[in-house]
Amino acid sequence: KYMDDTYIAHCHVQNDERVAMLTTTRVMLIRTRKLSVEWQEPFTEIQTIKREPTGIAIYLRSMSWEPFLIISDKHSREDFFKKIEEAVIKYNSTRRPNQ
Repeated sequence: KYMDDTYIAHCHVQNDERVAMLTTTRVMLIRTRKLSVEWQEPFTEIQTIKREPTGIAIYLRSMSWEPFLIISDKHSREDFFKKIEEAVIKYNSTRRPNQ
C-alpha cells in the first residue's frame, strides 16, 4: 500500500507516541510505540487543509470526519503545514493536464 510513496517530512503530534508523516501521495498519523498507522488520507480525498492555532485541520471531500493534527510548537506547525501545501500542489500539478 505504501511502497510507491516517497517520504517528504514528519512532525511529532500530541505527544511522543504519535508522528504525522507526509509522503508524495498522502498524510498519515503513525503510533510510534506500536509502529502502526492510526489513519491515512490520500491527497485525492483531501478537500482542503487549514492551519489552526493548535494544529492542522484536514477537511475531506467525503466530509465523513475531519482529521486534526495537534502540533503545539508554532514553528513546527507552520513548517509542516507549508510542506503539506507544497506536496499537494505538486501532486495536483502532475495529475492535471496543462491548460
